[in-house]
Amino acid sequence: MSSNHVRHSSSHSSPILQSHTPSVHPHKTPSPLKLSSTPSNSSSPKLEAKGHVSHSVPIDQIALESKAKGDEAKRLQVVQLRINTIDDSGALPNSKASITAKAEAAFHAFEVLHHGKWDDPRPNTKKVYTLPEFFWNDFGHNLSPELEAHAIAEIQRLASQEQFEGCVFVCGTMTVAHAPEDLAKLVDSDLRQIEEAFGFDANALDPIKERAESSENENFKREPSRERKIMSAVGHEYNRALTALNPDAAQLAPDELKDAEIDEGEVLEAAIKEIQFLDKNRKALMFLTSLGQGRQPSEAQLNRLRDLVQQNDAAALAEAQDILASLVVPYKSAVGVKRDFKNLSSVKTILRLYTRVEKELKSQMQDPPGRLPFQTVADAVEQKLPAFKNKFLPFYMTASDRTEHKSGVNRTKIKEESRGGRTVKFRSDPNRQYTAVPMRHTMFKTTENKAIVIEGGIDGKMGSVSKVVPSEIDNPHYTKAATSGKGYSKNIQDIRHESFSAFPSGNNPQTSRQQSIANARDVGIDASSFEFESPKTGMRLAVAICRDYSEGFYDALSSEHRNVDHLQVVSAGVPSSKLPNHMDGVHTSMAVNDGLNSESKVKDFTKRQDAPSLIVDFDPHTRELTPRPMYGKQFPPTFPIDVNRGGFSVDISAPIHLDRAPDSDDESFTSETESHMKDMIAELTRSEADQISRLGDQIQTATELKNHLELSEENLPEVVEAINQNPDLTAFNGEKPVQTAEEARSLLVSYIKARTSEQMELNTAQIKRLAHLDLLRMPSHRT
Repeated sequence: MSSNHVRHSSSHSSPILQSHTPSVHPHKTPSPLKLSSTPSNSSSPKLEAKGHVSHSVPIDQIALESKAKGDEAKRLQVVQLRINTIDDSGALPNSKASITAKAEAAFHAFEVLHHGKWDDPRPNTKKVYTLPEFFWNDFGHNLSPELEAHAIAEIQRLASQEQFEGCVFVCGTMTVAHAPEDLAKLVDSDLRQIEEAFGFDANALDPIKERAESSENENFKREPSRERKIMSAVGHEYNRALTALNPDAAQLAPDELKDAEIDEGEVLEAAIKEIQFLDKNRKALMFLTSLGQGRQPSEAQLNRLRDLVQQNDAAALAEAQDILASLVVPYKSAVGVKRDFKNLSSVKTILRLYTRVEKELKSQMQDPPGRLPFQTVADAVEQKLPAFKNKFLPFYMTASDRTEHKSGVNRTKIKEESRGGRTVKFRSDPNRQYTAVPMRHTMFKTTENKAIVIEGGIDGKMGSVSKVVPSEIDNPHYTKAATSGKGYSKNIQDIRHESFSAFPSGNNPQTSRQQSIANARDVGIDASSFEFESPKTGMRLAVAICRDYSEGFYDALSSEHRNVDHLQVVSAGVPSSKLPNHMDGVHTSMAVNDGLNSESKVKDFTKRQDAPSLIVDFDPHTRELTPRPMYGKQFPPTFPIDVNRGGFSVDISAPIHLDRAPDSDDESFTSETESHMKDMIAELTRSEADQISRLGDQIQTATELKNHLELSEENLPEVVEAINQNPDLTAFNGEKPVQTAEEARSLLVSYIKARTSEQMELNTAQIKRLAHLDLLRMPSHRT
């Protein structure tokens, strides 16, 4: 292609997503208290479409910077909206209407609590309102940039209400698709050039590129088409060459390259030529790559192969296969060689490679000789192998090819050595770096799973935190393709795992821990990448998304420079038992809000224990909030966001004194401070006390019957009659009457054990509840 090659930008339009708001399963709430305030509703702004799904707007380009600092922060309080974000039955499809409905439902809940003084209204108590992972998108389906922008606009609109001054919202996460890096700079005229060079049908690459740059998931089960692989390989080499000419080229749009004085036409032509050569000789290059560094056929072996190709009979084929097997075993078995080289035409591909390389060398000479020395050609062939391994194989090699290659490389590591009169096998890997084929996630779209964090009130600062390492369950379509079986019997399938990679780290669910951390550091991820400093509240928060926290990636990437007041874990699958009582560099507290397992918990690091909290449900019809008792480790179940009725479940922690803040003053605490919460906890405590008393009576009755039975078998009729007339005992026994002494004794022992366990759980809950009430009845001095 000439240097005056004309490049035209391409434009495509995305399919319109239909607006639809299905009904959501309601849940009932017992024992309510009345709520008098009525929160306001705002209308949604109209946004214009942004065109084709390809590249999203960086969050820092649309964030509002905080302009004023409010009252000094002395305490923080965590308020967590409990929502199941994984349940398909209540999922809302990705659309502007769904996003607006979700946003208004979530902020409506926070507004109800705020107006009703269910949280601490003191200006020095800063609230951290949270949502779980995958809140903003239909689980398993990415938001387009248009819908991402709409979600951010809705968050800004609703968070900016003046009533939310002194609050910080950790607004769950949204998943957004980013276009493949390798296709970013290819425009229409480039596609025509590639089609012509590789013999593809006219305009065949247009729909392939369009789908690759859409918000749809990659087809995780199916290997990419040859056209997609070649286009990606050319794009990758084109980007590499541009960056070599100008390090800033990676940040430039296609129409900005000329301003950088780059002849992009010439660069693209060279990239196409390079990939063309590797593609034409892929069979021979793959064979030579598998041999290891410095191990090529000798001149004598190649001459013999030429003779055998000329001989062209079954005996010649057998001998040729034996020669190739002698070179490649144990990477590949002799049977594998016969499968790969079924005829002499396939053997000829190796000879053709050496001929083409010699021709290429001679074309660069002014007065080339008739034949070049064999070693000169062999050295030039050797120099082609790294390019093949790095520029072509990552795109063209299938998942099963990669597994087979890895197995072959592992077999070549095994060496034998005589030690002390016996033969010992051991692993030696001199060619590992030479034979290992890198993965190129850049040929696929990447998925950014990011949490939005914003200050409440006017001109609140906004930022985002992106997940570093995706989980296997982060996308149900990937999970179905990538795994079979469950639990310990789960098997990882042979698929292109790099087709589900995180933005910006490039990690996929199967990337090793060591490599995941290295990849994250390569793109500049460190402690600051997880942090959000809130000028208006004076607090510094960190956000870790699911696996980033539970498998220690956040800790590994932030521990050296971590310095925050609160760590918020936003997740879908992190049990609250994973939360420690202390973490270096996190000074006051941490919390988890999980969208899968219904668990929400806050840890008070200043006391190194669970922070007291209360789960309450809101009934929109009665405008009543009802406590949800929680005993033991069982959390009340959660449901999808209720956008139709406006009901919600929320976990409200007691205020926690900031580790670095000055003590509170007595005047800051009044009878109005969390008055509704105090009344509710007091009522719940009275109710639980009654339950404990009833359980004590039931345990005493059952114990007396058991003792009476053990005193004498003659008491059996009397005990049996008493049991069968006791409604609680008969209900515990499934309404079945007892008849024998063994049945009676077994029932009574089981009943006493169960009721004693309930009583112990209630007693534990009472202790926590009273501690919570004490915190609300007194100023939050440091203790």
